[in-house]
This record gives sequence, C-alpha cells and structure tokens, in this order.
Amino acid sequence: MAEKFDRYYEYYSRRRRGPRTINLGLVKLNLGGRPSIEVRGIPRRPRGPPGGTTLETAEGEDVALKNAVVQRVAGRRVKLYNCDADYVEGEEVTLINTHAKEVTATRAKLINSHVKVLRYRESYTATNSVVEKPEKIAEHQRGRPQTPQ
Repeated sequence: MAEKFDRYYEYYSRRRRGPRTINLGLVKLNLGGRPSIEVRGIPRRPRGPPGGTTLETAEGEDVALKNAVVQRVAGRRVKLYNCDADYVEGEEVTLINTHAKEVTATRAKLINSHVKVLRYRESYTATNSVVEKPEKIAEHQRGRPQTPQ
C-alpha cells in the first residue's frame, strides 16, 4: 500500500496542469497551490451507518469535515459540516450544523450550531446558534486557560 501511495504521490506532484489531488477514500490530499488535507465521513447507507465510527484527531493547514464524529480537530482554517466534535482549535473556524463541546478560535463563524464553551481571541459571529459560555481570551494565551494553583 505504501509503495502504491509513493507512486501516486510522485505522479501527482510532478503534474503542472490539472488537479493535483490524491483521493484515498476517507482522506483527500491536495498537492496544488496551498497543500491541504480533507477528511470525509462515511456516507450513510440505507442499512444505517456502521456503529462506533469516530475519528480521534484531524489536523492540518485546512481541515474540512462532513458528517463526521471527531474527538479533536486542529488547523489553521477549520470547517465542520453536520459534525459532532469534542474539541476544535484554529485561527478561522466555521461550524455549520455542528455540536461542539469546546471551541478555541481567533475568528469563529457559527451557523445553526450548538457550542458549550467558546474561547475566541478577536471575534465571533453566531447565526441561529447556541453558545452556552463565550469567553474572550488574551492575545498571548493559547488554547485552554491555565488554572491557578
């Protein structure tokens, strides 16, 4: 499998015209322009989705998830559509029809989403969304706030 991937990578990385994309089923790698990784959920079948399908971590420069259940998402630009997520972190975060427990972002855009804790640095916009606990964090602080001891 690794040799087959290496051949695909060499072929697509040498191309000058056309899409330079490697589609590996659930994972799609874009090699043209700015590199990105796209992870897709398993499509629903008439029999129902397979049980217990959860992604542990999705990380990258551009992360786009559709119909997925994921524990942790981290990236510069994060877009989640119809997802359930535990922790989301990024500079530009867009959530559409998504349930998230905790979101940390520089700029966040929420559309028809439910977020328990939202930590933002600059701004956020929420359209038809529920944000239970919004918190503005300082510029020098990254991620989860430290608890005093």
